[in-house]
Amino acid sequence: MKDLHKIIKSEKEVVDEQQLLEFVKHNLSTEAQQMVEKNIAEDPFLMDAVEGLNEVTDEDQINQSIAELNQHLNKLVQNKTKRKQKRRLPANQWAMLAVVVVLFLSIITYFIIHLQGGR
Repeated sequence: MKDLHKIIKSEKEVVDEQQLLEFVKHNLSTEAQQMVEKNIAEDPFLMDAVEGLNEVTDEDQINQSIAELNQHLNKLVQNKTKRKQKRRLPANQWAMLAVVVVLFLSIITYFIIHLQGGR
């Protein structure tokens, strides 16, 4: 998670938070603005982000909203990671499960062989 400030990742260009904010304020160079516009045209998520930023006029409110969204996203990712870790069986438990399955199959096989042998 090195790139926490990256909003969109494409193979060629990357638009980060700062560039997006500068784009909304019309403070980018012509080349940078064209790159952002190209990415906006290709990505509906980025287009929605720009539309949302255009609706907010107070820069402090924008920064606060970004911080809240990042905090909420990080919390969701951490919770999902914890749930995945809880679901995993450690290696020794997998081995114990395999032994139990083999024993169960052996017992069933034993009974099947002895029941057919009694006929």
